[in-house]
Amino acid sequence: MGFYSYLAVRSINVFLVIVVTMALTIGLFFNAFHDIKVQAIKDEVRGIISGICRTNPARCQNQTDIQNYANQLTATLMHAQGLDKPWYEQLWPILRDILSFNFGRAQSLQADNGDNTVSVIIAERIPRTVLLLGTAVLLTTIIGLVLGLYSANKPQGILDKTVIVAGLTSNAFAAWWVGLLLQFIFAYQLRLLPPIGIMDYTIPHNNFFDVFVDVLRHLTLPLTSLVIVSVGGWALVVRNLLISTLAEDFISAARSKGVPERRILFGHAMRSAAPPIITIVALSVAGIFGGAIITETVFQWNGLGWLIWQAIGRLDMPVILAFFYISTILIVIANFIADMLYGIFDPRVKTG
Repeated sequence: MGFYSYLAVRSINVFLVIVVTMALTIGLFFNAFHDIKVQAIKDEVRGIISGICRTNPARCQNQTDIQNYANQLTATLMHAQGLDKPWYEQLWPILRDILSFNFGRAQSLQADNGDNTVSVIIAERIPRTVLLLGTAVLLTTIIGLVLGLYSANKPQGILDKTVIVAGLTSNAFAAWWVGLLLQFIFAYQLRLLPPIGIMDYTIPHNNFFDVFVDVLRHLTLPLTSLVIVSVGGWALVVRNLLISTLAEDFISAARSKGVPERRILFGHAMRSAAPPIITIVALSVAGIFGGAIITETVFQWNGLGWLIWQAIGRLDMPVILAFFYISTILIVIANFIADMLYGIFDPRVKTG
């Protein structure tokens, strides 16, 4: 199979995976989603009846008639929205709306401007999560690659032993515990950094630099906690991937030819071990938009992680389904991009 045929097949697979995954997700939450819509219709009918009783009290004297009218109006509205159809017929309209990013309105959550449109709420939270997790992934990847590469180059050395201990230790840390510890030390004891939030809205910000400094101060603690719990494990993974590669014959041959050590490490060895590293990086980037639920909650960083925490706590189904859809798209696309990069770093993908 050629590379372009492989690209076409993988593109079709990506679309099918997204559709099937969302269909299964909607099926799991269908009863709750259906009940929410029915309750919304009942609330609308109750409001209509209340308005009629205020403007024309005589019509509400006969409770039987007004109840029959309410039931008839409820049935009409349910029929108009297709809620009286079998579940498998209702599934497609919901799936169609979600696939087209028509998420509807949130039940209880709102954007900062008071808008309860789900797409507006998510669009407002995405930059905040990208700022936090994007920076964390970038720092973790760079530091982890460098530490893992140099520790694998000198196994059983001081750096290698340090990376092993640090990787095993940091993986044992809970993100919420590290976050609370940093808050206690640097926010409440030393009072050097703010404990929560994205910005301090009680102080004036006269220019962009003031905003930048304020956001940077609020970013420091959650960013540090994410890097602490991730960088050791990342370095350990890179070290384990590269330690056997650096013992290969082509590395020894390159060294015997006098190839600079930096070129050997970052050119020959890194390229050979690139596919699994690409997969890890791609999934890490996809996780940026999923948010760090625990960390964002601990530091009240108003991003996607805290949004889904609030949505689950309030059973805000439109927000939950939208979050799952976006997360699914990003994870699948990240895998797709990783597969495409395999074709660049591993020629066997083009012909295999």
